[in-house]
Amino acid sequence: MIHEQIEKVSAFKRLHSSSSKLLILPNAWDVGSAKAMQNCGFESIGTTSAGIAYSKGFADGERISFEDMLSSVRAIVESVDVPVTVDMENGYSNDLTIVGENVRRIMNTGAVGINIEDGDPSRLKLEDVIIQAKKIEAVKRAALSEGIPLFINARIDTYWLKDIEIADRFAGTVDRAKVYIEARADGIFVPNISDLSLMRKLVEMISVPINVLAGIQTPPSHEVAETGVKRISMGSGMYRAIYSYIQQICLELKHEGSIASYLKQAVPYLDMNDQINRGR
Repeated sequence: MIHEQIEKVSAFKRLHSSSSKLLILPNAWDVGSAKAMQNCGFESIGTTSAGIAYSKGFADGERISFEDMLSSVRAIVESVDVPVTVDMENGYSNDLTIVGENVRRIMNTGAVGINIEDGDPSRLKLEDVIIQAKKIEAVKRAALSEGIPLFINARIDTYWLKDIEIADRFAGTVDRAKVYIEARADGIFVPNISDLSLMRKLVEMISVPINVLAGIQTPPSHEVAETGVKRISMGSGMYRAIYSYIQQICLELKHEGSIASYLKQAVPYLDMNDQINRGR
């Protein structure tokens, strides 16, 4: 089990090392979504903390319990063959011992990496950079204690939250990245940026692979790849798009009494069974 997990970690890290290829990472919230992503040929999958929370009836921001989140993560990891990296939000605690234990439990599912963010979900403010660095160090210690070279993706919320002046965001991002890299983060995740020149500047200033978040304003993936960014994640976007689609179907059923126009696009019943059973 550990040997197989270490091989998956190595494969996942290699996906960040191509000089030209961008790692496009879809984010799953349950077994069905994870299987769909694997069946479409993606080489790795991330979890979406928001999507998992929404699917369980909770808002995002560590409102779902760690146990419920972990249960979904385990089911996702066990359902697919590709490497899975896990969004653990802010670590689910400010107690470093608990953060370390949470990481161990995530690793025990077979996961190959984690995202840990410096946006405080309870206050919607940036975490103190030193406190966050200590969390990253705790994650690294926990990983090494289990013999798993976990990929630690440190998310920096300088462009996501509104408690830092626009003029200070770039410098603040670079400064935080350097501290987190010193704490042994393997990658830096900067959500809510779409400007290609900004991506290039961050790549020039940050020594580890950079991850961005796909959004409405995000340029095509080949243009993002040309900046030197190594990874682009979908976050909760796919879940929210599907939720909107469900609402459209429900409204048509309510007002028109039919969903025939949607069923024309549906996966046929037997094909659906085949796709879900694939790999079992």
